[in-house]
Amino acid sequence: MSYTVKLTDDVVRKLSGYRLSTNDVREIRAGLNALGSHPKRLLIRVGPPYDAMQYDLVITGSGTPRRDSLYSFTVRYGADEDTLFVVDCELIVEHRPPLT
Repeated sequence: MSYTVKLTDDVVRKLSGYRLSTNDVREIRAGLNALGSHPKRLLIRVGPPYDAMQYDLVITGSGTPRRDSLYSFTVRYGADEDTLFVVDCELIVEHRPPLT
């Protein structure tokens, strides 16, 4: 079963504030499409204080310096049981030293 994935306005504002590269936007869209197709495989349950699900997406940049970006999306199932709502998003960036 495939789900529709919808971002709340707050999540859209957060993502816009991150000033994402075209590649990151493309990778996030692909990741959210994969989430809609395989939520049981990609979501993990997170506990208190919220009863929610989490989807983590790591994107490795190709620029210099290399960096890994971890996008952590908080997801809730819609009452219609056909929609996944992304209600929060956090970004952690780690710069990696050059490969020698």
